[in-house]
Amino acid sequence: MSTIVSSIISSVFKQDSKQQLQPTSLRPGQIFNGKILKLFPNQTAEVQIGNQKMIAQLDIALQAGSRYWLQVQPGEGKIYLKVLNNISGVSSNQDSLEAVLRAFGLTGSKENLDIIPFFLKEQLPVSKEILQQTANWIKNMDHPEQGLNTIKWMMQQGYPMKKEIFQSLVSMQSQTPLTELMRKFYDQVNLEGDKSTVSNSLKQILTSFITNESKQVGEKILRTIITKWVNEEDDGVPFSIIKKLGFFPMHTDENTILRETMKNSNFPDKIPTIRQNVISSQVELNEQVKQILQSLKLQDQVVMMLPSKLIELMKQSISVNEKHFLETIISTEILPSSREIDDQFHPIFKKMIHSIGFQYEKDIFDHFKGLENDPVKQESLKSLLIQYVKDESNFSEKQTGEQLLQRINGMQLLSKEMGPLMQVVMQIPIPLWTSVPELTLQWSGRKTEEGKIDPNFCRILFYLELENLKETMVDLKIQNRVVSIKIINDQHQWLQNLKPLHDLLKENLKGMDYHLSSLQFVKANNDQMGKERKGEFPTIYENQSYSGVDIKV
Repeated sequence: MSTIVSSIISSVFKQDSKQQLQPTSLRPGQIFNGKILKLFPNQTAEVQIGNQKMIAQLDIALQAGSRYWLQVQPGEGKIYLKVLNNISGVSSNQDSLEAVLRAFGLTGSKENLDIIPFFLKEQLPVSKEILQQTANWIKNMDHPEQGLNTIKWMMQQGYPMKKEIFQSLVSMQSQTPLTELMRKFYDQVNLEGDKSTVSNSLKQILTSFITNESKQVGEKILRTIITKWVNEEDDGVPFSIIKKLGFFPMHTDENTILRETMKNSNFPDKIPTIRQNVISSQVELNEQVKQILQSLKLQDQVVMMLPSKLIELMKQSISVNEKHFLETIISTEILPSSREIDDQFHPIFKKMIHSIGFQYEKDIFDHFKGLENDPVKQESLKSLLIQYVKDESNFSEKQTGEQLLQRINGMQLLSKEMGPLMQVVMQIPIPLWTSVPELTLQWSGRKTEEGKIDPNFCRILFYLELENLKETMVDLKIQNRVVSIKIINDQHQWLQNLKPLHDLLKENLKGMDYHLSSLQFVKANNDQMGKERKGEFPTIYENQSYSGVDIKV
């Protein structure tokens, strides 16, 4: 994971840490060091813990302005607090820590004495269960401070102290990119050779995430050319093209190739001696094409370069028929795929979101509420992973599958609603022509009165590792449908080439009823972007309210 991506994920935890702990987050048995601000009749007082103030019922009369060790007691309707005199009377900080541990019946072990100061420093309520869970969860972590900050965030958000939630949130701070995790899991499942429906579906959906467009187009082009050759179309031109592309030696005889490839097929009795009347059915045609493709044993890089090699071949001295054949292949296979990336990015992006499974729980909820007739419109990566880790016995594959599932859950946990405000954090592979960059997106905004996204106000931060532009950040703000865009990148010479697109971008936004007020190109290492490089991103809880918009740049 890049420096910028790590910064944006970390910034979400840092920004949310400014939130106050909610009274509903307090649980009976928890202990905290609180300050008595005001006293009221009937031993009621205003108590402060951290930045939070609350009205609580005390068990004895206390002095305003003093600090005490307090323990949350069971009760309905209000917060009940008990003063722990055996701790409050201790003057030494070290002795206080050990006294708190004794109150929980815990030993003053190094692990406990290392953990409890964090809760006291952050002024978080602590209980025996939380201390034991924290020690158990972070004991094998390379960066235990990440685990402690995650637990703090969980408590502030009111999340249950469950290991699954903790692991999912920690996974979002991992340095391993999502696409790398997907490739690793695909290789493990593929190598395992499991033919089950779940495994096959997983491999299929993972392929759509980790395969760039040029590989898919290259495979399609090669299959089309070989099919035309085997089916004896275009008077031998396809076979000539295959040789000129370097897949077979120029002196190779096509009957020799066909004879060799059909030896291992399901039709060994159809070994051809002549080309006429060999293929008698679509099944045999498909089998022949399959055998030839397998015999080539092509590496992915060779297949990815095929579209470019076809275009290069067009520039060479070839026959009129060969040129016409290549023009047909390029117009039917390459150009439509290239236009699809440009013109259909929005539907592709929406499909990716659904395919990963960000709406998995919503789809299930809608089904049981009768809003959807079909319980599963399309299997998502998340739904398949849930089935896989439940049934898989191999430790390595199951562990990687769980890590991938935790990453998806982590994104969902970081994406949340806060009254009229919303936040969305996503990491999505975006298959482009020659690469599969990982898009990290942080969106913040507000909802309309109907609960829908307000298209007039939003802020979106995009992070991409592009093939030529390298590490790139786009900061997009919308205020009352007025759009300002800042593109931050180290490759300043590339950014200058984008300036002529300003008018086109402005015109396209105007067609969507948005006004482009500014488009800035900023080098990532200058003073203006110093804060972004250090991970000090603007808080999502600004006075302004924001929402989303789809644009094509």
